[in-house]
Formats: sequence, C-alpha cells, structure tokens
Amino acid sequence: MNQEIEDNMLVSVVIPTYRRPQKLNRAIQSVLSQTYPYFEILIADDNEPGSIWRYRTMYVIQSYLDDSRVHCLPCEKHENGSAARNRGLSSARGAWICFLDDDDYYEPDKLEKQIGFLNQHSEFSGCFCDYKRNGKVGQIPGYKDLCRNIFLQKRIPQTSSWMLRTETVRAIGGFDESYPRYQDYEFLVRYDQAGYRLGKVSGPLYTYSQSDRLNVPDPQELERLNLKFLSEFVDEFPHKILLRQSFAAFSLPVARVYFQNHRYGDSFRLISSSFFRAPGTTVVRSARFVFHQFQRPIHSLRKILSHENFKP
Repeated sequence: MNQEIEDNMLVSVVIPTYRRPQKLNRAIQSVLSQTYPYFEILIADDNEPGSIWRYRTMYVIQSYLDDSRVHCLPCEKHENGSAARNRGLSSARGAWICFLDDDDYYEPDKLEKQIGFLNQHSEFSGCFCDYKRNGKVGQIPGYKDLCRNIFLQKRIPQTSSWMLRTETVRAIGGFDESYPRYQDYEFLVRYDQAGYRLGKVSGPLYTYSQSDRLNVPDPQELERLNLKFLSEFVDEFPHKILLRQSFAAFSLPVARVYFQNHRYGDSFRLISSSFFRAPGTTVVRSARFVFHQFQRPIHSLRKILSHENFKP
C-alpha cells in the first residue's frame, strides 16, 4: 500500500502508563485485537527512571517490542498524564489519534467503528462513544451541551473514548501539562473554543476502570485546580447562575474528600459556600451522595442474603 495512503488511514493509539504494569498488558492486547488493521501503539511510560515501577512496566512492554506497531516512549523523569499524552502526540504518525488509559481497554471494533463514522461525517474533527463499567453501559450525552456538561460536572467523554484528527490536537497545543487532574475537561473546552466539532458513535466501545490506587486525590490540590479551571474559562459562562452552579458542582466532590479525610471544617466551608451560591444544586447533589452512601451497604446486605449458601 502507498505510504501516504497508509498514513492517512493510520490511527495512533497513545497509552500513558504509570505504576500499573498489571493492567497495562490488557490495554495493549485490546488494541492488538482490533478488527481495524492500520494502527500504531505508543506507550508513554511515565514511571520514574530506575524505579521498580519502570522495571516492571518495561518487563511487560518488552514482550511486544518485536511487533513493529508497538513503540515505547520512556520519560526522563516522572511528570503527569498530560505530559505523557503529549509525548505520544509528538511521536504520532497517524492522521487520527486515540488516548487509552492503561487501566481501560477497547472493544475489538472500536477503531473500525469510529473510523467508519468519521469517514461518513467529514463535518466532525473527531468522535467519542459510550462505555462499559462493572458490566453496565454508561451513556454519554451528545456533543451539543458538552461545555455546559463539563462545567456542571455531568457525564462527559473520557479520553479513552476519543478519536481525534491528529493535526487538530497539535493545533491547540495538546494537553495543558499544568493540570495533573481535569486534563480532559480543560482540553475539551479549548477544543470546542477552537471550533472543532465532535460526533458521537452510539454504543459502548471500551471499558472504563476506576483506578484502584491513584485516584485518591489530595483535597487541597483539588480545590486549587477547581479555582484554576473555573477562573481560566470564566468568559465561557453566559450567565452568572451557570457560574454559581458550576462552583457548587466542582466544590461538593472536594467537600466529600475533605470529609473522608476527617477535615470537617474544610468540608463544611465548601458546602456552605456552595449553598450560598447555588442552593438548589447543593441540596440535590448532597442528597444524591447521601442516598448512594446508604445504598452501598444495603446492596452488599442483599447480596449476602441472596447467596445460596446463606442460612438464617
């Protein structure tokens, strides 16, 4: 096949990885098992050089390096997920690019379905899809209200669901490396500001796995990033009510983390300021959290009682 034609069909799949060698193998295999044949895998290893995590990760990667489609991009020092994705972006040869978190994995037809959709819809610069989690389908709303959903902390497309035209990602400068969290939020707002549109491919094309280790945030850092994100995009809010609702939507999860860390004063401070700005949002979301907290032990008890070996 002509090299130029092949590059136009090529999809670069960037897998940033950090301290999850046991999950990485599954992610790589899910790409190698794709029904779409034109892809490359760029594994951006963000583990500290010389660390046991770098050694374990390289042990996993080593078995794949005989495959010309697989490339390893080790970092010179540990940075963050944004920097790792940008390292993959710099090396990507494909006309299209995807980002697969190392603890997520693709359905076998993800690339084929997304490429097919984009070939039929030239008005879009990229697309996203639904996902599976714990055996259930998570549906993402359409792109129309994407920014509003971001600011209100509703469901948005996670990075593992994306397929984007590589040149558009480069045009907006890739990921902002000053964001150790909320990279996807910040990126998608800028992508939208640049006039790029995303389409949606219906159906779950990947499985989303909540990190069992690294997603335990520092509440003080989260609060700082909240203010940074909202202040940078304050001009995106057409009405003050949306800004107030957004402050509450971002603050309440942080208040929950403060509470879980027994920092009750900080938790109460954020809940109070959220209620002052957006009482409706605060009450609804707080009630939802309390409901889910009670549901968990009830669900566990039901499983125990329904077990066939349980005898009262």
